[in-house]
Amino acid sequence: MNTKIRRCNEDAAIWIERSRKDYEAAKLLKTKDPALAIYLLQQCIEKSVKALAIASGKFDCGYFKNNSKHDSKGLLKELWRKLGVGTSITVYNRTQAFAIIFIPF
Repeated sequence: MNTKIRRCNEDAAIWIERSRKDYEAAKLLKTKDPALAIYLLQQCIEKSVKALAIASGKFDCGYFKNNSKHDSKGLLKELWRKLGVGTSITVYNRTQAFAIIFIPF
């Protein structure tokens, strides 16, 4: 395995572990503090998207250290653009969105 792939895997694993911790905390808090549980689930999704982006080899951890925006939708669109995947994202309201992914063959 070359160094870049190994580094991407290691960096992605870090984000997945952070995501897992947020998910586990959210499960514990779901009845005691639902608002905090929802926040932690949102953080879980953001970290999972970052892991996916890093695992793709199109981004590295340094990108996220220098661009600490919390824009998972924007990151997914940028990742899909770099991978050559077409998308259509419809936002229904502030809490719901639906994405259609067009994968070229």
